[in-house]
Amino acid sequence: MERQVEVKFAEVIDNIIAVKKNLDETKRISQEEKDRDNRRNNIVIYRLQESNAPPLMTEETRTLTCASLWSGILSGLTVLLKTLEKSFV
Repeated sequence: MERQVEVKFAEVIDNIIAVKKNLDETKRISQEEKDRDNRRNNIVIYRLQESNAPPLMTEETRTLTCASLWSGILSGLTVLLKTLEKSFV
């Protein structure tokens, strides 16, 4: 009887170890996917105007520069949409 209990405990311990390894692997895969998704959402801005300001820009300067960039993009899109509208109307 005692031997059977020891065998069962060993099986339970092996099962617990297997479940822990499975959980660790699942957590690692999940973290990799989350990291990949976060990097996928990054925006790379090319041709950002350089300035003569000190290398460390303030948050306000970065915000104004990006706002100016997006304003230019949106105005360009507006012109494009108006041109397309005239072409198809």
